[in-house]
Amino acid sequence: MNQRIAHFLSVALHPAIMPSYVFGVLFFGLPGLLPFGLNFRWLLLAVVFITTFVIPALSLLVSYRAGLVATLHLANRAERRYPFVSISLFYLLTCGYFLFKLQAVPWVGLVMLGITLAILFVTVITFFFKISAHATGASGLVGTLAGLQIQHPHGELLFWLPATILLAGALMTARLALNAHQPFEILAGALVGFGTCFGAMFLNIP
Repeated sequence: MNQRIAHFLSVALHPAIMPSYVFGVLFFGLPGLLPFGLNFRWLLLAVVFITTFVIPALSLLVSYRAGLVATLHLANRAERRYPFVSISLFYLLTCGYFLFKLQAVPWVGLVMLGITLAILFVTVITFFFKISAHATGASGLVGTLAGLQIQHPHGELLFWLPATILLAGALMTARLALNAHQPFEILAGALVGFGTCFGAMFLNIP
């Protein structure tokens, strides 16, 4: 794969932005799933974007300025530990809000739960070996849509699901092309992302 394309995919499909992509697709690509008005959908998406992207990004920038990490790319496994733990806390807060404040639409909380479980697994695994967060995020999107397709069959998903599978494959190929990960690190990330997000869709949380 061309290096420029690989870099573009790695940035455009960064794991930190994947939750926003997930909910963007669900809120606006599958409007029949959510019984809320347009303004409230935008509000929910803003909450996701701020708590899973903006705040973690600022936290990473602070860590970089403080010298806790050498680069913003977190290429070194040891450097990933503190930022991943910090990011996990923000995801847990968002997950709790969605689970307990949006009980009228339980699948919204389950989607966030799957994403949060994925980042928690990645955080724990990072203490032992390097895992691809990119593969986790992309495969998590595939797992979420696959779970929703089984539980809430919608014709629109017949477009979104194969499209996200192709994107996930392209992203994992890009990470290999950039020598950012070994194949087993990509595979581990894909299994964690798909397994947690797909499995979360079938949980029954009161």
